[in-house]
Amino acid sequence: FYKNVLKHIPIEYLENFQHNRRIIKKVFSQNTKLAIIRVPTDFKTFNRFYLSEVVNNNGKILSMQHGGAYGVRDIIGTEKLEINLSDQYLTWGWHSKEKNVTPFYVNKDSWIKRYNYNKSGKILYTGASCKNFFYSFDEGQLPNHKEEHIKNSIDFINHLKKSIFKDFVYRFYFQEDFNEFSQIKKIFPNIDYSLREDTSHFYDMLYDSKLLITTNDATTHKQGFIINHPTILLLAKDFFNYRKEASPYYDALYQAGILFYDPILCAKKVNSIASNPMEWWKEKEVQKAKDFYNNYFCKMSKNLNQDLSEIIL
Repeated sequence: FYKNVLKHIPIEYLENFQHNRRIIKKVFSQNTKLAIIRVPTDFKTFNRFYLSEVVNNNGKILSMQHGGAYGVRDIIGTEKLEINLSDQYLTWGWHSKEKNVTPFYVNKDSWIKRYNYNKSGKILYTGASCKNFFYSFDEGQLPNHKEEHIKNSIDFINHLKKSIFKDFVYRFYFQEDFNEFSQIKKIFPNIDYSLREDTSHFYDMLYDSKLLITTNDATTHKQGFIINHPTILLLAKDFFNYRKEASPYYDALYQAGILFYDPILCAKKVNSIASNPMEWWKEKEVQKAKDFYNNYFCKMSKNLNQDLSEIIL
């Protein structure tokens, strides 16, 4: 066991350990009382060593939520790890029994801008993280999600009206080893698509679309909600288990016709609203469910810097 540990331990903790500490000590002050970092599990060597020096000198770490699934799933290891590594942890609005967790606001807001809704835009459908093998809790869904996701996507597209399919664009996540793109393209050779490998962010596509449909319960649908853009969730129910505290908010989305678990019913909904999704989106019950959800899972601040300063001071 010990031979394997020594063989595979990263060189930054053995051969380069003293070298890394010398670099950090050039910029680190022992008077540092608080370090603020968005993600305490940051991959960068510099950040990890810096945080270690902060803790070693009795300083505190303040970090915050960076992904949309936090506060929702019944089991999410990265959320628990980040909270445990922080002296204070800021969420996007949701509450926790952990004493060091503080309900706060969405901090991932640099992409937000004013825009004019495009009634003639595309129907934007976003895929999910599909992979054959598990290698990280921090990277999309588990491997057994991929078949159900592909099946739901195929059933959904097959039940769209032909006239609507012409305005449909499938936005694929990183392809990795499963290659969601090739499987969908084989069945729908004429489908309009976008690959994340070619365009890293989907924001321009979102702003130019008339309807967003998401298939992953993470950040994407929250971004649609935040800018009050017509948004629908199509989820594989058996793979997205909510904790007790989150259920009322997802029940509200379901009752309002924003959340679907059946791809055929979802397609029927899209067929019925495709001519003017915004008209449906502005309905009182739809807005009420969306606002109810936003106020708990993606709460927005009017002055983020001011609110953060009040937390710090």
